[in-house]
Amino acid sequence: MIIFENKLQLWEIPLFRGSIIDLVEGDDMYHNHQGDGYIYRYPMIQYKRIKGQAAILAIDDGVEQIGKLMNADRHHIKIGEREEDFMIQRIIPSNFLIQPWESLFEYHIRHWFALNQENHAKYNEITSLVDRLNFLQKVLVGNILSMCKGLKITIDREITCEITHINDPMTVKYKGNPMMSFDVDFRCNVSLPDYIGLGKAVSLGHGTVVRAYDNNQ
Repeated sequence: MIIFENKLQLWEIPLFRGSIIDLVEGDDMYHNHQGDGYIYRYPMIQYKRIKGQAAILAIDDGVEQIGKLMNADRHHIKIGEREEDFMIQRIIPSNFLIQPWESLFEYHIRHWFALNQENHAKYNEITSLVDRLNFLQKVLVGNILSMCKGLKITIDREITCEITHINDPMTVKYKGNPMMSFDVDFRCNVSLPDYIGLGKAVSLGHGTVVRAYDNNQ
């Protein structure tokens, strides 16, 4: 994880991403595009806003590629109309084991795009709040399995997720289309690293997961 001193608004993350892609001369590890097409893989480099600051999470193969950013010929970024030097505040290296356990861990997930076009229609057909929660819990399990598949992690036991709190969803624009964005608290038997993304548009900071720590942890 690289935390920058530069301040960033949530809506500026795509602009930040575009500026970084320009610095690394279009390396597809930084954007998952190839020519006019899209590379369908879990993003190994994800752009975040953490406590109001720009950040980049590099995972697996993305860690090796992050050196290209550090060695860029120039060190300034353009966010909309403003241009500024990007200054690294700190680099946080970590190794993390993603796997199911007997116990449950508590997490927050923010700005989660849980619903694609198909399951959005199914969700709207559900009238019961309990059934909607069960539906979202299944989506969350599917998101975790997709992430693990992208990271080549084998899951050999059942994953359980239980949503413990959910805010009213917000409708936001993504690529010109309205999307439902959820803020959710949940419990899960899989250990997940802080700031990893689940769901759609994780490279742009959506679906960011953070562990909920109590005062005794």
